[in-house]
Amino acid sequence: VGLLLGFVVPIAGSPSASAQSGRVAGAVVEYRFDEGAGTVVGDSSGAGTPLDLTIADPATVTWGPGGLTVTDAVITSSGPAAKLIDAATASGELTVEAWITPADTTQDGPARIVSNANDPFSRNFMLGQGLYGSLPDDVFALRVRSTGSFSGTPTVATPAGSASTSLTHVVMTRAVDGTRTLHVDGTLQATDTTGGTLTNWNTAYPLTIANTADGTRPWNGTLCLVAIYDRALTPTEITTNHTTGCERGPQPNRPPVLDPLPDRTDTVDLPTIVDPTASDPDGDELTWSATGLPTGVDIDPDTGTITGTPTAVGTVTSTV
Repeated sequence: VGLLLGFVVPIAGSPSASAQSGRVAGAVVEYRFDEGAGTVVGDSSGAGTPLDLTIADPATVTWGPGGLTVTDAVITSSGPAAKLIDAATASGELTVEAWITPADTTQDGPARIVSNANDPFSRNFMLGQGLYGSLPDDVFALRVRSTGSFSGTPTVATPAGSASTSLTHVVMTRAVDGTRTLHVDGTLQATDTTGGTLTNWNTAYPLTIANTADGTRPWNGTLCLVAIYDRALTPTEITTNHTTGCERGPQPNRPPVLDPLPDRTDTVDLPTIVDPTASDPDGDELTWSATGLPTGVDIDPDTGTITGTPTAVGTVTSTV
């Protein structure tokens, strides 16, 4: 006399395979702010010659486990951001990604999180926080210079209240058709279309983080990661990088992955044992549970081992 036992593996909230394997590859520059000391922020992208950045005044920064905390700092390249400018003007596309924790929601100007410029008035691009005058401060903003815009304007900004003092994933993109977007924590918050190409970019501008190169538009807070791509990441790719999180900041909690369990047939009144296997992408300790097990069979919440002696004939579907 047999009992057919079928298993269902739930996939609620499971990230995509690309998200589980890590960040989207191909950044032209990438800064992880994991040096822990010193005045150099290294480019870890592995693309071409590293575009390392220098902290102008060490007294304006504090290294910590969450990244680099900045207060009126200037972190800039020693010369033009040539490999970045060349790559973006060739492709006509751009993505600027930042994992940040703002010090407050009253910064304006906009305060420059990332900029490719000499001063506040002309730039190739900028990602910032806050607007100006009577406009909201608790927003994120972008400008990208093109032959169809005036020095990157009009400014694209997220809705009021979209900036906070929590760890935040902010991504701006510019596609070859002129579409510009701003995503906050994986969600599209603002978009427009401004035509033209990027062939009018100034090839002399340095790359600066947390300010403009002249120090007049400081952004204050903690930097966990900045990455720039020479293409417009897709919404799926932006979600991948958001799900992957920032190594030094609190990461989104990802669900465990349960290995497939095949259907099986057991004999009534004889002991059965099943040893499911699973892993957690965040390395968290697993707690096991199951529903729909046959009468007389249970699961160990610590090990996941399913044991017992089924007492009734029939077909059941169990979820682990």
